Amino acid sequence: MWTCPQCGRSFKAAGQSHYCGKAPETIEEYILSQPEEVRPYLNQVNEAIRAGLPEAKEKISWSMPTYWRGRNLIHFAASKRHVGLYPGPEAVEAFAGRLAEDYDLGEGKVIPKGSVVIAGSYRGDPVYQLIKLQGRFVETVIADGGEENVKQTETVRDLDGKLYLFAEIPEDGKVSDISDGIFLFVLNLEKEAELQGDASHCAPKSLLPAQIRIQSYRTDDPNSASSKRLTAETLWTECPGGNSLDDLPVLVLEE
Repeated sequence: MWTCPQCGRSFKAAGQSHYCGKAPETIEEYILSQPEEVRPYLNQVNEAIRAGLPEAKEKISWSMPTYWRGRNLIHFAASKRHVGLYPGPEAVEAFAGRLAEDYDLGEGKVIPKGSVVIAGSYRGDPVYQLIKLQGRFVETVIADGGEENVKQTETVRDLDGKLYLFAEIPEDGKVSDISDGIFLFVLNLEKEAELQGDASHCAPKSLLPAQIRIQSYRTDDPNSASSKRLTAETLWTECPGGNSLDDLPVLVLEE
């Protein structure tokens, strides 16, 4: 562990970039505290978010510029080689959709065109990172007697699918220096149809849950999830696409 001689904070990597000094009280103060060459990019991100969320309150939360409206909507921060965006639950919908084209993962692995993908940002060493997506499924049953005998049952469970973690590899090649990245969760539609059984009405359009939330875990053993502990969790948010796969936006993944 390396300890910063100025602020006393400890990090895995020696000389790791971080904010050191009096905490900024506004987004403008945060941007001014960053290296001069980074400020134009931070200003561009800030202006874009401000234009998209004109009614949100601007604040500093978790030492990062944050836009808030009843809850934290989105954070952004300067990193050593990029500007990080950290969406809250309100931003999940903008990062979910169906792939416009096949996405080549390398080594002969491909995420097929049309796959339902939920994407977001994560923080921490990806080797020890575990992300789960949970769905809240609501089934409405109309018994004999018509609408007066409507019953609803609710089930909460993990969504079935494949998780991919992406991150920029540091110049020195040390994965332990990675502090954040992007995750992609590819929903297994066939398995979801099997799990839901008759509740799916054999229609792919109804395979999405009513609501979703993202859970982030950290594990001490990268080869086993037995030591996992919950480190972050979004609030429940309405499922992107309004429960219909056809209504999901089309996503284009670029290198």
